Amino acid sequence: MYFLQLSVGLVIGLSSAATLIPRTALDSTSSLTQYFSYNYPWGTDHNGGARMDPSHAVISTPGTLTITAQKVSGQKPATHGGKQIPINYLSGAVYAKQHFTVPTGGGFVFSGSFQATTGKGTWPAFWLTAVNGWPPEVDMAEWKGSGKISFNTFNTSSVLQWKDRKMYTVTLLTAVAAFFGTTSAHGFVTGVRDNGVVTKGSDPVWWYYVQNGQTRPVTAGWDSLNQDNGFVAPDALGTADINCHKSSQAGKGYVNVKAGDTIDFIWNTWPDSHKGPIINYIAPCNGECTSLSPSSLRWSKFSQAGLITPGGSGTWASDNLIKNSFTASTVIPKNLKAGNYVVRHEIIALHGGSSDNGAQLYPQCLNIKVSGSGTVAPTNGVAGTSLYKRNDAGILFNLYNNPTSYPFPGPALWTAAN
Repeated sequence: MYFLQLSVGLVIGLSSAATLIPRTALDSTSSLTQYFSYNYPWGTDHNGGARMDPSHAVISTPGTLTITAQKVSGQKPATHGGKQIPINYLSGAVYAKQHFTVPTGGGFVFSGSFQATTGKGTWPAFWLTAVNGWPPEVDMAEWKGSGKISFNTFNTSSVLQWKDRKMYTVTLLTAVAAFFGTTSAHGFVTGVRDNGVVTKGSDPVWWYYVQNGQTRPVTAGWDSLNQDNGFVAPDALGTADINCHKSSQAGKGYVNVKAGDTIDFIWNTWPDSHKGPIINYIAPCNGECTSLSPSSLRWSKFSQAGLITPGGSGTWASDNLIKNSFTASTVIPKNLKAGNYVVRHEIIALHGGSSDNGAQLYPQCLNIKVSGSGTVAPTNGVAGTSLYKRNDAGILFNLYNNPTSYPFPGPALWTAAN
């Protein structure tokens, strides 16, 4: 059972304020329906494995909205992106009837007071979305199975060009997702830590700097059009997107490391349902990395971790990432020749991997500047478009079939500099 109490005040522009949803909105069913409608603005289905149902969002006691999720079977599949998605749960969602509009060149400041009971299997979330669809999206707060706010960033789709719109109108969407994933569940590498020093990775908000005529932040991470925190699907494995994510551009900075150092990739979040391996590649830049195209990179795999403990769906490298505060570590080969390199850090989510084109790949690239006395550089690296095939055993893989091992996709490990 899930509880929340909600009040929201929104400041339109910077000179006027209006309370759109008062604290009394959850005092009774009649007050709830005065300020909220059930389900999503576009209907009952999302891009995850649950269907919204009004009976799962009720006022249990004055001031408390109870949203529950129920495991079901026999539901008609949902359709998203041309794919059918099995419905495994009925859950609850409500969205605000009151809307607000932000004109081009304007802005807004919002404030809200949220209370939500959290626990394993729950996903209380508060989003601002477009009135009649999705995107745009502003994720105000999400708690995935804990009391820690694990997501609070701005998202939109790469196909939505805000610069071409005179205004956009949004509504508050409040929902719980239980044991299923949505686009905003996925994460990105916020930075790399070496000897206690953290160098920033690319944050998807870089796109908004550009749209507003500002300078892109200088980071070691490669920027890409992953503002939806989405993935590269197996049907795109033959495209340049598999290198460093969608339409990636070289980072303008570097992470300074020494050969033999242990470095930590720090993710902003990761959903526990998205189990899978973590694989690290390296590509020499042969000069500066900051102006390279992803297609020019040649990858050598230097570390990988997959199925840690068999049994059921297993314990995976992604589970250890979550356990270690969304951090994954690897060692830079100790005999690696000094120079500039791009590191490709990747999670392959296999929760849908039993179906063709069901796996999800999340490549993240960062520039590193290696120092030391090593003499070995990678040779015979592989182009990104040749790393994987959609029917590779490690891509088309059923993690729910009690696996005892995992066949890593991609080339063999490069160990010459170890």
